[in-house]
Amino acid sequence: MRTNGVVSRRVWAFASATVAAFALMSAFQNCSSLDSPTSSGGGGNFSSYAAGVAVSDVSVSPGQVANVVVVLDKALANSVLVSYKTFDDSAGAGVHYQAVDSSIDLAPGQTNFQIAINTLATAGTDFAGKRFRVQVTFAGNVAPESSAYVSFTSGGMGALANIQRSSNVGLLSAGQFHTCATKNDALYCWGYNAQGQLGVGNAANRSTPGLVASMDSGVSAVAAGRLFTCAIKQGALYCWGHNGNYQLGDGTMGNATFPKMVFDMGSGVQAVSAGYSHACAIKSGGLYCWGDNTYAQTGHNNGTTQQVPLAVQNFTTGVTAVAAGTHHTCAVRNGGLYCWGFNQYGELGIGNTVTSNARNPVSGLTPITGFESGVIAVSATGYTTCATKGNGALYCWGYNGNGQLGLGNTANSSAPNLINGFDMGVQHIVSATLNTCAIKTSGLHCWGYNGYGQLGNNTSVQLTAPSANPISVTLNTGESFVHVAGGGHADTGNGQSHSCARTNQNRVFCWGYNGYSQVGDNTAANKLIPTLVGL
Repeated sequence: MRTNGVVSRRVWAFASATVAAFALMSAFQNCSSLDSPTSSGGGGNFSSYAAGVAVSDVSVSPGQVANVVVVLDKALANSVLVSYKTFDDSAGAGVHYQAVDSSIDLAPGQTNFQIAINTLATAGTDFAGKRFRVQVTFAGNVAPESSAYVSFTSGGMGALANIQRSSNVGLLSAGQFHTCATKNDALYCWGYNAQGQLGVGNAANRSTPGLVASMDSGVSAVAAGRLFTCAIKQGALYCWGHNGNYQLGDGTMGNATFPKMVFDMGSGVQAVSAGYSHACAIKSGGLYCWGDNTYAQTGHNNGTTQQVPLAVQNFTTGVTAVAAGTHHTCAVRNGGLYCWGFNQYGELGIGNTVTSNARNPVSGLTPITGFESGVIAVSATGYTTCATKGNGALYCWGYNGNGQLGLGNTANSSAPNLINGFDMGVQHIVSATLNTCAIKTSGLHCWGYNGYGQLGNNTSVQLTAPSANPISVTLNTGESFVHVAGGGHADTGNGQSHSCARTNQNRVFCWGYNGYSQVGDNTAANKLIPTLVGL
């Protein structure tokens, strides 16, 4: 469902000193197999170096130089050639920026390098919401292309730090009754485990985080579906847990208590989103989906369950974000937002509630009206969809029985609605089954159903619109929430769901329904306020 617009081991741009940007950790996968040239063009050996990279996005005013800085976690043992290019996203080469296609030879002992890209200040040109991509590749690297974004501050764009790029993608994810998070590149899960979704080799529930088998290093993203889990490790995709609809993607139907590699997803995976009984992944810029296909949610109009990942037609390039909902899917391609699948509550955002398998990528789709470009992130859980675009403005649509659309009422909506007070600066979103949460400069805000405390405001009172006050929780000096996740997954009957959030100091807090210890505090008592997980 959510793909937290984080992306597997991706190199993002490092912000200039005047831009406050949150550093994300990424890594180039399979570095042990790389042979790189020396500075003189010879055959240097790169096999002993596993590159860890700290980066973040750059925001610049038109006409300024965008300084993209890549920082390695340790010095290079040998020389290596790095290539870099610029690509259009919502900006245009020659109009908004000067295109670059070049390379740099890094010397032994080097720990960082900088790429200077000239942005343009063309008279009469609209820079609002415009950005372009920078691709960086180590010579010989078999990992997927790594992209960074440069955004313009003109037109109210603002300096957005730590912007989410994909739904249900990142270092924290909440399933129906279980939670998973990374720590030092290792993956831990806890909570309900009857289908093996914790990946610890058995079906016993856990009240505290447990290390997932074979996931003790190299994990860059996790996506917790209803009763199954997927994770990206060194560019390869693994899934485990419930498999009644082939949602593990390995061609079998048996449940798995250990991680299993997804068919044909052994390298190049950039993002994954796990839904109710289907999943989707982005591999080298192309979209692949598998599992339940009753409503064409995997993107194929054949009504047949997809046993292994299949490339989604017309979405083979330019895909930057994906969200697998209960029975629908949304994806961002070349800055535009597209949705298909189940639509009873208007979750596709196309102005009606007609569910038609004829609406699918194979037959050709048009983007949602008003979302043709500039879309940053999308989140789909249950029957509600939310997305951010432009300068970080938040829109939601679909099911609204508990006010999760944030409009001050409980009426469903089949078209996107701008959330009052969230017209810019939203950095991370999650549309959980019956509630929604968003992180902006003022902090973490949640609204919707609250019967089990999933809004984190120390009450069980439902909110049909966001409170002006963020969730109050004691954080360390300089600490703030940067990633939020919500569970439930189509449990619209009893509202049993929970929420979790990660801070910029890599601490994880959870709250809400805790009947299966998914809050991770070694109890089964519901929590009305964020509770620190012993991770």
